[in-house]
Amino acid sequence: MEVKKIILHHYNSKRNLVNAFKEGDNFALQIMALEMAKYCKGTIIPVPSTSGNTLKLAKMIAQLTGHPYISILRKKSSYISSCLRRKRGLNPLPYAKLSNNIYALTHKKFARVTLIDDVITSGNTVKACLSKIKAKKIDVVIYATASRKKSKNPKG
Repeated sequence: MEVKKIILHHYNSKRNLVNAFKEGDNFALQIMALEMAKYCKGTIIPVPSTSGNTLKLAKMIAQLTGHPYISILRKKSSYISSCLRRKRGLNPLPYAKLSNNIYALTHKKFARVTLIDDVITSGNTVKACLSKIKAKKIDVVIYATASRKKSKNPKG
């Protein structure tokens, strides 16, 4: 399985937009979808979220690109996201716990998929999702990172 990760922005530079998106703002959703659509190839799969916002994002990206989307990843139980855990001064959940909490509704093999998420903090949720998807090529497109590590920005 070949995996390529694309992170568009650092969270600090897009904090207001991401927060508006998380609160259900449609304008923020459109802006994020337009930017992310440029990097999406194949079937679009959203990372599972309690709010359902990543599913809305996947649907809009699918409309913009003409690529299909499928919501096959689910959480067995709800948990506080790494982004919110960080804001509250808590450590991220370990990968093993997240991996056991996420499951796929299908074991279909895909040629190429794009896993999308709004914000990545520790990377453990994305890693858990990747372990559940069967595909030859997976692009991971993240709108923003809240990680303190430097990320590669595709714009320069």
